[in-house]
Amino acid sequence: VRSIEGVQLSLGPYAFAYPRHLTVATSTDGVTWRDVWAGRPASAVLGAALDVPAAVPLRIAVSATAARYVRMTAGAAAPHPWAIAELTVLRPAPVR
Repeated sequence: VRSIEGVQLSLGPYAFAYPRHLTVATSTDGVTWRDVWAGRPASAVLGAALDVPAAVPLRIAVSATAARYVRMTAGAAAPHPWAIAELTVLRPAPVR
């Protein structure tokens, strides 16, 4: 179990295949899940594509939470498959 504060989905050449609605949930035991973020990431995808077009790093920030597992679910209304080139789970910066 670690403290996390978000996920980053690098969409790469698959930027058009982003989820139209996304839910991020966390769990410490793989049985009980808690939704920590839900929404439509379209504007964040556009910003990521303008900032870093080669990677399109879609960053989803959540309030710091303890997690062993992270589950991401795309909404049912997706017009095409969802693709991720790379996934990073973000941990809080160390306190100095």
